[in-house]
Amino acid sequence: MTRILDIRLSSSGGVLDVIRRVEYVILLAICATGLVFYQPLGFLLAGPLLVVALALVPRRLQPSPTWQRARLETLNDLQGDGLSIRSRWVALRETPLTDQKAVEQWRIQRDTLIWMANCSARLGRYPEVGGIFNAHLSRESLVDELDSCLQLLSRIRRMVSLSESLRLPI
Repeated sequence: MTRILDIRLSSSGGVLDVIRRVEYVILLAICATGLVFYQPLGFLLAGPLLVVALALVPRRLQPSPTWQRARLETLNDLQGDGLSIRSRWVALRETPLTDQKAVEQWRIQRDTLIWMANCSARLGRYPEVGGIFNAHLSRESLVDELDSCLQLLSRIRRMVSLSESLRLPI
């Protein structure tokens, strides 16, 4: 099982923010001192210290999606894309056979293959669900394969949701 260690400095007004502000002010003071008292070559001291001081400027971090939320959003996006391809196929199945229909069938089959490759690639970032998706059995026709992948994504989404609600790791 793979775990992601996310180490971020808290920007909620804690002790680390106070320390960063003190370091920031000290570095700015050293920069100013270097520029004022060491006139000819003071910029050589002040330049790198200014860059470090700017890196320490306290700022509010925007909350990023957690690993589980990002995984669920990826599953939702992939399932939505797959359902749109499936709805195109269902709508096309009801029309009479023409040259235009044959071209559209080819496009849908191509989009299905691209979607399945995209699913494997995007779910590969989440090995706990990517392995489940890649282990499914392939079907005879591409439409059956699409349906199988959509059902599998639905099961994975239910498993992820249940895992989050019960607070159990996958």
